[in-house]
Amino acid sequence: MRVVSVVGARPQFIKLKPIHDALRDSGHEHVIIHTGQHYDPEMSDEMFSDMNLPEPNAHLGIGPDEPARQVARMISALEAEIIKVSPDWVLVYGDTTTTMAGAIASSKLRVKTGHVEAGLRSYDPMMLEEVSRRISDRLCQVLFAPTKGAVSNLEREGLGERARLVGDVMLDAFLGFSQKASEIKFSEHIGIGKPFILATVHRAENVDDPENLAAILKGLQEAGSLMPVVFPVHPRTARRVEEHGLEGYLSAMKTIPPVSYLRNLSLLLDSDLVITDSGGLQKEAFFARKPCITLRGVTEWPETLEGGANRLLPRGDGLAKTIRFIINNPPAIPEPSEFGSGRAARLIVEVMGET
Repeated sequence: MRVVSVVGARPQFIKLKPIHDALRDSGHEHVIIHTGQHYDPEMSDEMFSDMNLPEPNAHLGIGPDEPARQVARMISALEAEIIKVSPDWVLVYGDTTTTMAGAIASSKLRVKTGHVEAGLRSYDPMMLEEVSRRISDRLCQVLFAPTKGAVSNLEREGLGERARLVGDVMLDAFLGFSQKASEIKFSEHIGIGKPFILATVHRAENVDDPENLAAILKGLQEAGSLMPVVFPVHPRTARRVEEHGLEGYLSAMKTIPPVSYLRNLSLLLDSDLVITDSGGLQKEAFFARKPCITLRGVTEWPETLEGGANRLLPRGDGLAKTIRFIINNPPAIPEPSEFGSGRAARLIVEVMGET
């Protein structure tokens, strides 16, 4: 069986690793096509090296662009690559522009296509990720759902017959790399002792709005009086901080460039609280049983809200107050059993082999 994986963004590289290992261990041919959606070395090249993934078989070098032009360029380039490879299956991952472009290109070529991490819904039509995941779910023949809730979403939309409950491949990766990450002790390397807060911010509604970005940074600055804040600064966030003249807020934090998957996982495992607007990190915090504040009004991972493990905060104004509350009232975080047992990738390969 020859399988093409279409990836292009950091979260997809994490999901790719367990799938690649499962395909390799089963003796199948795996072809990796990288669209180039994430083009920074820390968010692409270092991820492949860090996770011991082979170099992509093809790198399309699409890079940044307006969303409509970007997806059009991806579809055209992907179509040519998929024809060249002539695969039995194409896999797309998650909810990015790359995901949607891969689903469109492969479906037009009538190649069997599977969507890894299917069925997620935030029910926010303004989220670009919501558009990508909904279109991808409509086009793909097999929908690999990570949770029962995702299967229920697909059933409500008339897509239940295509759904396969397999668990979450990010849990596969988390379990596979946690021991190695824990040995890195990256917080010690950057001179931070325990306890500390790990914070990441990159979404447009948070960083492109000067008032909201200032409120978030002010909240993190105030949190610094309670415990250190480690803040890996996304390239987009760094540009907006400079554009809006907000550099002064960063002086109370330990700011570092974006870090590799293993270093980020090391920071997560050693942290006491996570503050993020990332879909992946809020879920990984749940896997690590760390309390999390998600700087969004909705989440595609409602399972993480159980017991107050993850708290949604749509604006930054109440951030410092929420941080104090969680520090003084730490939640009892359940085991991540809703996300499977760490065998999602193997189940996905088995389904493809039987379909």
